[in-house]
Amino acid sequence: MTVVVISSNPAFLIAFAEASDTSRLLVWKTRLLVVTRLDKSTIQNLLEDYWTFSMMNTMFLTSKPEPKNER
Repeated sequence: MTVVVISSNPAFLIAFAEASDTSRLLVWKTRLLVVTRLDKSTIQNLLEDYWTFSMMNTMFLTSKPEPKNER
């Protein structure tokens, strides 16, 4: 099973990590894909502080914001 979380809100990602840990939403063979626009340092902090992100089969996919007024 693969779980996909799409958010650029650190508070939401923290709440997700805490809830998935306490409710055992993810098991060792579950894959987690986090799609976000957060910067590298924020992602590193999440990895350091939350077991769900650091010890589970997790991948962060980042995207750059779309350029404004580009044609």
